[in-house]
Amino acid sequence: MKISLVASLVAILSNSMPTLALDGYNCLGQVLSHDLLTEEINLSYDKTVPQDPGNEFFTDSSISVPLVFSISFPQPDYPLTKVKILFNHRKQIIAVQAFAWDKYFNCEEIIE
Repeated sequence: MKISLVASLVAILSNSMPTLALDGYNCLGQVLSHDLLTEEINLSYDKTVPQDPGNEFFTDSSISVPLVFSISFPQPDYPLTKVKILFNHRKQIIAVQAFAWDKYFNCEEIIE
């Protein structure tokens, strides 16, 4: 009974607060949810991706495009951090990196 109560609580929290879901990327000790990263891709897709239908990007899923945006992390060491998402024409995330201390750090994927 305790296990089902805990599972129900986790399910409710994951649905009502998607940032608590355990999928996304661990960047410098902060979790960036997959939903947040996908939203950034969707918002910037037309500006980031060359809109030429003959571009190889649209036919070769091994080609990725970088999207860089800024996000605030709660730690005082790096309150505003640049995040780079590399994604393909299917909007699949290939890699995520965070920029701090004058260099990029690879973020680790968290799989639920």
